[in-house]
Amino acid sequence: MKRWKGGRLLTMILMLTLTVGALAGCGLVGGRKGSTSLAKIDTDTIYSQIESPLSGIKQAAEAGSEEDADDGMGEERINFTSAQAANGRYYVLYSDLESVNKTFLCTFDEKGENGQMIPLPASEEGGVNAFTVMPDGSLILLGSEYIAEKEAFVWQMSRYTLEEGEKPELKEIWKQTVSEEEDFNPAGIAATEQEIFMMTEAELRIYDGKDGAEKIKTDLPKNFYGSICKTPDSRILLVGGGMIDNIVYSVDPATGKYQERKYNTPITFFAETIASGCGQYDFYAAASDGVYGLTQNAPEPVKIFDFLSSDLEVESVTGFSILSADTVALLYFNSDFGSTATLFKKSGQGQGDKIALSLACTYADQSLSKAVVRFNKTNKKYRIVLKEFSFDDEGNNTLNMEIAAGNIPDMLCISQDMPVESYAAKGMFEDLEPMFSKDEELTSHDYLDNVIDAYRIDGKMHFVVPAFNVIGLIGKKKDFGDTVGVTISQIEKMIKKRNLSYETALGPTTRDGMLSWVMFCAMDEYVDWDRGTCSFGSESFINLLKFCAKFPKKVNYENIDWVKMEAAMREGKQLARDGYFFGFDSYMRERYGYIGEDISFMGYPGKGDNGPVIMYELAIAITSNSDHPEGCWEFLRGFYLDEYQESIDNAFPVSEEAIQKLADKAMNPKIFTYTDENGKEVSEPETASVSINEKIVKLPVPSEEDIGQVMNILHNLKTKISVDSKISGIIDEEAGAFFAGQKNAEETADIIQSRVKVYISETK
Repeated sequence: MKRWKGGRLLTMILMLTLTVGALAGCGLVGGRKGSTSLAKIDTDTIYSQIESPLSGIKQAAEAGSEEDADDGMGEERINFTSAQAANGRYYVLYSDLESVNKTFLCTFDEKGENGQMIPLPASEEGGVNAFTVMPDGSLILLGSEYIAEKEAFVWQMSRYTLEEGEKPELKEIWKQTVSEEEDFNPAGIAATEQEIFMMTEAELRIYDGKDGAEKIKTDLPKNFYGSICKTPDSRILLVGGGMIDNIVYSVDPATGKYQERKYNTPITFFAETIASGCGQYDFYAAASDGVYGLTQNAPEPVKIFDFLSSDLEVESVTGFSILSADTVALLYFNSDFGSTATLFKKSGQGQGDKIALSLACTYADQSLSKAVVRFNKTNKKYRIVLKEFSFDDEGNNTLNMEIAAGNIPDMLCISQDMPVESYAAKGMFEDLEPMFSKDEELTSHDYLDNVIDAYRIDGKMHFVVPAFNVIGLIGKKKDFGDTVGVTISQIEKMIKKRNLSYETALGPTTRDGMLSWVMFCAMDEYVDWDRGTCSFGSESFINLLKFCAKFPKKVNYENIDWVKMEAAMREGKQLARDGYFFGFDSYMRERYGYIGEDISFMGYPGKGDNGPVIMYELAIAITSNSDHPEGCWEFLRGFYLDEYQESIDNAFPVSEEAIQKLADKAMNPKIFTYTDENGKEVSEPETASVSINEKIVKLPVPSEEDIGQVMNILHNLKTKISVDSKISGIIDEEAGAFFAGQKNAEETADIIQSRVKVYISETK
């Protein structure tokens, strides 16, 4: 094959932690067992888009304008805001920035037919902000109108009947002013046969449906923030934002009093939007991965619409409504089409004919979700089933139990603290090199050989690593010169010479934090998994313990003057700071912003040979239990192709060509033209800026020299972040006794060495 060419950040570590003991009983070595439950396709949650009047709204706007649906100022011309379902019809509220009427209701039946576009009453300023539908089909509109005589906005609620015909019209029944307060902020409305319920940020108001007269005004429950909706039996519910701690209240329409209701949701369940219920569900909640139905005292929310399984790319849900068990009107944003509204119909029957390949993870970002969707849309033989476990201990344990039960996924997203070396030694992962070497399209490209090689284990390529970031310590070049790996003694001498405090010399950090951070970035300095050895009893580690002990036990982050801290490097009050490079802009922020002069990018204090380290954005392995490694490779190879590599903008791609395109883009930014305070037209490049001592420092456009500095760093990276949660736990436990004065550094290092040595021997 062709050779490959060339505060603290600990909160960024993913939390997935699988125990080695569970894997040891899974029979990972010697023959394929095949994945089971993780590869099943739930056809009941698959929906497909069907034609409705929503489909043509943006296209019509584009066709009727010289420009597209973007207004030229970075805002979309068409914006879908909310949806309702009632009386056998869907109602979707949207605004058109270039229309005279501005705000419209699009209504249609469950089949997407018999559609009507209804212009809503609007003034030059203000407009309809929310609406609901009464059981008799009349509309309740809530909006603001600017009154010139009062020089203020007045909030009004109106009830209209809809007179159908060739040109449907609204006939006003009544209109009531509900507020003249400048900061009035309605959060939603719902209606029963008799009353209208309006929720603001602070209170609930109940109005008479016949004439709009206010009946009751009451404060919301203490610390409540959320949405208002209606159940199928016409109960009004207040549903807490994000479903945190199961906060749901029912409202007594006669008194305005609340009664808390129990709905079972995992602590990590987060609802982006809430919709009124129908059928068996009291209400619905849209999360990032799909739409769920909730019923009181049910074991948990039931997913009724899975976005990924439906080949749908959703960045965020802005609204939705459900008329029956088979259709959903969904309003959402995605990166390609912006604000979108579509009618979906359940279509899972006949969708299970492809071979299912399971991909397990504890967090699926947008790039991974998009890759799954696009593969499933185009591949005729295989279908990826993304199994996302919750991003917490419960999710980790659930995935662990699945693996222990023999339900091994076909592919596994690797987390930073997973003991992958141990897993690889047990034969859990496929060697991808044979498949890569036969892939002529990939071998014709140039990649960063050093980054790919850093993730080899025992010489084998187990992971697809398409993008990465770089972490290290940044100091001034005049202080550190060309140092790549700074030593502990070097740092200590410089701190003493400059008369700096350990509380701030390397940024505010505790002794525990410094030890954890050094081990996060330099574990490979003390553990050699290929040889099955460790060196925690060495003089180097003993010196590290003593060094970390000089940092404070605690740091009161609330009392830190962060404005001064951001200027500390420029003013010589700080020796070095954490560095996190995810692109050329991040280098420019450090060089020309926080440091203000030439920089040295180094590894964390150690023996002196550890430079900046690689932290991947995404790493996926094919497990040896998969019956379809060739199908898995069809998916994974796409991460190395130009389409994906050139889409990466929040990290460094591994493709040499893609990195160069990012460099070219950085050196040739867009030109922004504006009129200054003197009426003079000014054109300047769009570059980032930073705040130093409350003054804005605008960063220059990267020069060839700047690009060369970054390229030099990237091409000389050798070490990856390597964390084993078991080893980290041993170090934290024993170092705690040392920091508390119960043991000396030498005793502590010997105990850590002994315990880690036993652990390594047991897991090899």
